[in-house]
Amino acid sequence: MGLATAVATVVNAGFFAQSASAAENTWIRNLDTNNCLTAVNWSSSPRGNGCTFGDRSQLWDRRGATIVKAYTNQCLDSNANGDVYWIECNGGNYQNWRYLSGNRVQNAQTGRDLAQQPGSDWIVASTGGTNNRWEFSGGE
Repeated sequence: MGLATAVATVVNAGFFAQSASAAENTWIRNLDTNNCLTAVNWSSSPRGNGCTFGDRSQLWDRRGATIVKAYTNQCLDSNANGDVYWIECNGGNYQNWRYLSGNRVQNAQTGRDLAQQPGSDWIVASTGGTNNRWEFSGGE
């Protein structure tokens, strides 16, 4: 087995592994769009971008009810308008997420699902049922 094949095998095994919980530094991959939750450096609002092994902007830590940008103290947050962004962790309920059946991730305060907006790379907290299935796996 060549090095490229071995690396691809390891990456794919971690990438597609089913997980009820996540270890540190994981991808959060949308099962509908196949994009990863990405903390782009020019905005505090995450995007859905193609998953890239080792890309730190796509690594998150799931710590209980919070989702923390890897290597930081910044939590995934939302508001009543459905905006999703990351800010310093503050213990507020808008930074708490529920992990529901059907791979849904729901904001504890608003009851809105984490979703990738249809036809866009924007990540939102949605009341609709589109592009709202997520998997925590792989990443580093």
